[in-house]
Amino acid sequence: MITINIKNFFDIKKFFIIYVNLETLFKIDPLKFNVEHPKYTVKQITNVKSYDIHAINKAIMKMDFKPPFDIDEVKKRLIHGYYFIVLEYEDSIVGWSWSGINNVYIPEFKKNITLKKSKAFSFNSYISASHRKKGLGQLLMSKMMQILKSDGYKEFVGIIYTWNKASVNMYLNLSWRIIGKCYSIKIFMIRLLIGIKKIVI
Repeated sequence: MITINIKNFFDIKKFFIIYVNLETLFKIDPLKFNVEHPKYTVKQITNVKSYDIHAINKAIMKMDFKPPFDIDEVKKRLIHGYYFIVLEYEDSIVGWSWSGINNVYIPEFKKNITLKKSKAFSFNSYISASHRKKGLGQLLMSKMMQILKSDGYKEFVGIIYTWNKASVNMYLNLSWRIIGKCYSIKIFMIRLLIGIKKIVI
């Protein structure tokens, strides 16, 4: 008997498009972003030479789902000016967040998007399983927002799977807004993208 997996021919992924205006946000509630945690340290990595490559690679390999990037991709992103911050606990990396600028490849869409110079794109944020539910995602994102704001970025946008309630709530707690939905639909070998214009405009 032949078994056919319908997902090989058809699947649909649903995302919320989220957005925050960095230019006005910090004027409204600056104390919201003074998030700290005494046992954790957030560091910005600007090139792999300034940080232990082994530590990054070890953290990637420890992920509890398929890693969305490897150490070569880390190097490539940093060369293109992407923002990369890591969360450390007892000298080990237990989380991170990326922000893309200019031209960003979105794996979920299998497509590159081009952003305005004043806009950044949030993606590939992660907290290791044993460190979740401690508010660390909010710690990471608040730091990323401060860095982007200080570097002159005015808008921050991203996508989240609609089923990922924890991530949705984390962004909403930091005053992001849901501005729409977008869809990635696979039909046989064709992938259709619906609603992504809201990300780049």
